[in-house]
Amino acid sequence: MVSSWDLRKEVVDCARRLALLGFMPSTSGNLSVRLDPRRVLITPSGLPKSALQPGQLDVIDLEGDCLECGLKPTSELGLHLAAYRLRPDVMAAVHAHPPAATAFACAGVELPADIASEVVAALKSIPLTSFFMPGSKLTDPEMPADLREALQTRDAMLLSNHGALTLGNSLAIAFQNMELLEHYAKICLGVFQLGRQKRLSPQEVAALIDLGGKYRRG
Repeated sequence: MVSSWDLRKEVVDCARRLALLGFMPSTSGNLSVRLDPRRVLITPSGLPKSALQPGQLDVIDLEGDCLECGLKPTSELGLHLAAYRLRPDVMAAVHAHPPAATAFACAGVELPADIASEVVAALKSIPLTSFFMPGSKLTDPEMPADLREALQTRDAMLLSNHGALTLGNSLAIAFQNMELLEHYAKICLGVFQLGRQKRLSPQEVAALIDLGGKYRRG
C-alpha cells in the first residue's frame, strides 16, 4: 500500500515534470490525488509547481473543508472535487495549461474525434466544455451541463478560454493523458495547416474505443 508521504512525493514529482514541459507556467495549474473515498491530497494556491515541496500539499474532504492545510488550497478546488464526486473510479486529476491544447480551448475549436487512432483508443474523444469562472465551486446549480457530462464520461477535456483537465485511475495515468492531449493538439494544428483530414469511419472509431477498453481492463 502506498503511504501518504509517497503520494505527496509523487504529486510533487509530477508537478515538477509538468512545469518543465511548460504545461504549468508561473503559479498556474494544479494536481490532486484521492487518498481514500472521503479525502483528497491537493496542491496549494500561489506556488510555482517547479518549487513545490511534499509538505506543502493540503488534505481536504469532498465538501472542500480543510483537514490538513498549511497553505490555501488551489483556487480550482471545485473542479477537482466535482470530478471525484461524479467519478468514484477517478483517483487523480491534473489541471494544466499546455500551450497547443489551451490555444484550441481559447479559440473555441474542438479537437476532431476521428483522425488519430491512438487518441481514440486511449481517450475516446476530447470534449470542449463551456466557460466557467476560475475558482467556481461547481456545485450542481452552477456546473455547466456539458462539463458535467465530460467529467462523467471522459478522461480528458478542454476547458473553454482556460486550459485542460485530465483524469485517471492513478496520477501516472492522469499525467500521461495530459501529455497525450497536448501531443494530439499539436498533431491537429499540423493537420489543419495541411488543409485536409483523413477521417476514420464510425466503425473504425467504435473498434478503436473497444480496443482501448480492453487495454484498460487488461
